Amino acid sequence: MDRPMVSGLSAPDAPVGPPRRRTTSRAPLLAAAMPVVLWLVVEAGMLAMAAVGPHPLWPELQLTLTEAVAVRSTADVAAQLEGGADPNRAYPVRPGLLAGEPERATPLEAATSERRPEIIALLARHGAVLAIDDWRRLRCFVDGFDADVAAALDALRPPAAELACPDGEPRIW
Repeated sequence: MDRPMVSGLSAPDAPVGPPRRRTTSRAPLLAAAMPVVLWLVVEAGMLAMAAVGPHPLWPELQLTLTEAVAVRSTADVAAQLEGGADPNRAYPVRPGLLAGEPERATPLEAATSERRPEIIALLARHGAVLAIDDWRRLRCFVDGFDADVAAALDALRPPAAELACPDGEPRIW
């Protein structure tokens, strides 16, 4: 009585034929892969959108002239001045860009606050002017601790302006 061998064992009621393959569910694998696949599809869509316009995740921020001065972007300052931006106008300022957090400031106030004499000179070349009171306020703010900014402001000194700083700590805003 010869019985066929299944998996190397002989059993009287063992099935005859190839061994059965174990079936496993692919649901856990698919569940784990779905977030990654979804993320890849969304990213591919965003990259496609970025190819024809601004990137949806990183929109290009428009800076005012004062904000460009505050973030020390000389290229943006020059581009805006070349484009006709008014160097004497007070522009809105987003919170956190300038110390003291003014809601509005002129580019000269921002350049003085950020201690940027080269920006002050650039603004002056594009027509920035200061009234006597504004010049005195900015000049007193830097008096005694920033000679470069003081010299740049002195180039904008209005006629008849006298440097008479009030007692106490000078404030720019």
